[in-house]
Amino acid sequence: MGLVASESFQHGKLSSDGKYLLPSGVILYVRKESNLEIHSEIMEHCNNYTDSVSGSINAASTGFLKAIAIAGRLSDEYQHVRSISLRDKLQIGRTQLLYRTYSANMQPDFKLSESLIVRLKAVAGALAKKRTSLARYRADLIVRDYGTHVVTSVEAGGILQKVDFFQSDSVANSSSLRNKLSASMSALFHSLLGVSIGAGSVSKEDLQAYEKSVRDTIVKSYGGPNLGPQPKLSDWLRTLNENLVAIDRNGEPLCDVISEANLPGVNALQLLDLRKAIQSAIERYYKANTIVGCMDPGSSSFDPLANFPGDCEHQAKNYSFAGVYQMCNDNNPDAKFNLCADNSDSGAVKNPITGQFNCPSEYESVPLFKITGKKKRRCQKKTKRCWLIFHCNDGQECVESTSTLEAFWCAAELEEQLPAHSGMVYGGAYAADGRFVNEITKTASCSEFFRPYQIGRDIFLCLSLDLDLASEHRIPLGGFFSCSEGNPLAEPGREPVALARKAVANENDEDYPKRCPKGFSQVTLDTIDGCAVLQCVKSRPDPGRFPIRRPPFEDAEFETLEPSTETDQSEASRMALGVVGGVLGAVGVGGTAAYLVRRRGGDGSGAGGVVRRVRSQLARRFGSRGAEVHPGHDEDPETGCPSSEEPNEGDRQPLLLPDDGARCDAPPGQDATLQVRLMQAIRPR
Repeated sequence: MGLVASESFQHGKLSSDGKYLLPSGVILYVRKESNLEIHSEIMEHCNNYTDSVSGSINAASTGFLKAIAIAGRLSDEYQHVRSISLRDKLQIGRTQLLYRTYSANMQPDFKLSESLIVRLKAVAGALAKKRTSLARYRADLIVRDYGTHVVTSVEAGGILQKVDFFQSDSVANSSSLRNKLSASMSALFHSLLGVSIGAGSVSKEDLQAYEKSVRDTIVKSYGGPNLGPQPKLSDWLRTLNENLVAIDRNGEPLCDVISEANLPGVNALQLLDLRKAIQSAIERYYKANTIVGCMDPGSSSFDPLANFPGDCEHQAKNYSFAGVYQMCNDNNPDAKFNLCADNSDSGAVKNPITGQFNCPSEYESVPLFKITGKKKRRCQKKTKRCWLIFHCNDGQECVESTSTLEAFWCAAELEEQLPAHSGMVYGGAYAADGRFVNEITKTASCSEFFRPYQIGRDIFLCLSLDLDLASEHRIPLGGFFSCSEGNPLAEPGREPVALARKAVANENDEDYPKRCPKGFSQVTLDTIDGCAVLQCVKSRPDPGRFPIRRPPFEDAEFETLEPSTETDQSEASRMALGVVGGVLGAVGVGGTAAYLVRRRGGDGSGAGGVVRRVRSQLARRFGSRGAEVHPGHDEDPETGCPSSEEPNEGDRQPLLLPDDGARCDAPPGQDATLQVRLMQAIRPR
């Protein structure tokens, strides 16, 4: 992960015991007393297991993260313990020895690292230009590279840990009380480390009963020397101070560190928008990895992959599913781009059952989402007569068109008598670029007897019309929903509903509930343009490691998804200014002056202000096209700085003035400050 806080030893100081040099803004408290803790705990289900070295920061989730509360369930330690417990249906017992030596805290006014400041200002710059797709993409990259939280305090020391997995039945039938079981765990832990305990603390029979029930054991150390085959507590403690680690952490969400002090030059409204953008990126990450489902192992609806509690009760309703279809609409057909032509590239998908853009009888069409598909633009040069004998290029005349994709799925109407062998079988989904894979095949592909059908830009649903042969890899489906559309199958006591009712009646987001029917798990399928699309499934595969979905969730090719707000300019328009100036100079009635302006950061009084004043004068004399300036370099999508690659002729972008305050390095081959050549016309005498 990237460094959130600036690490500087310019004003560093020694710790009070003289052993450590501390960076600026860090306070270290030395524990004078010996603090050795030993405790045992029993967890009847893996959902009660907590991370050994991040318990505080996971338990302290408040505000917008309180409703999510799955942070600790994405750690490698939790995933490993969970897979063993569920695979063999075992309970968990953990015994820990904690030795605390130091507590370190960051000062409240700590400074952010320069790299993070540049990335945050790039997000703010995209928001200021109303480029929301680009802003989401950059915010997702920040969460990917810097995490969701900043750690502001740590406990330093070491941990010795022994985790036992024991048989549930043997414990349930044991006559020992829970405290005797804990005492047995503690006694065996001491014995492992070569430490003797007083006689009578636990009986020999209790120890033997516990040892017989244990099926698997994990022994780990955090800090100190590596443990050998016969670890000794005295050896571990002797060299612990030379190998200290963080044994507990606390902190706050990354969006909370965004302030005027950390981002000077960004106004209050931009700071508010920036905080919301980073908060939304954190929420997208957690929601993409949240599976709401039954977490009761004794229920028939138990989902071993669920990490957030949902309903376990099963509703006896008709959940037959009859495929999907996707319609394509061209918003400017007169441009003749044929964005919605009848081919596989348009995004239009017909229902495999009907062969049309509709659902079979006895099924209703349910909208899922509407997104922008493709965008095309065509420009032609225009000319005009100028200065009697010249023909000048008068810019460009452009037409553009954008396609809109609307996805629908087909749900059986309630109490409808369906024909035998009707509908389709669902077998998972995957993304074309592999950002998420089919949970059945573990790859970006479908199982045998299934075919992929596209929705959105690159999501493929695995469906089959062969209800018998495909049943082996079938996933029971309870519908779909998104941030904008609900799921009719989750509507309590619903009546047969047609799409027309929704169109005629009350068109609001509450027509259908945005959740799954009881007994189904809510799993994020994908995030499209910041909107989560979810599926309702049950009877999940065997409990392996949970596949964590990492940002970015936005398509990197954002320029094809949202129109640019920048003005195009042709080379001939700029040349026309030079021709005019040359003619005026030749006849002695005018001239031109070339000014070399250096681009600097800071307030508007520097180079940025000069550029804007010259641009304004050019605009008044020759129109807005004469005021555009071209640096000859494209913008980097992550930082907002000019890229080092030379652009193709005709693809130049207008110069990004330093309004957002971001500091950019000059592209290779240029001076450290970006040089811009402007032409300023002189009023004729």
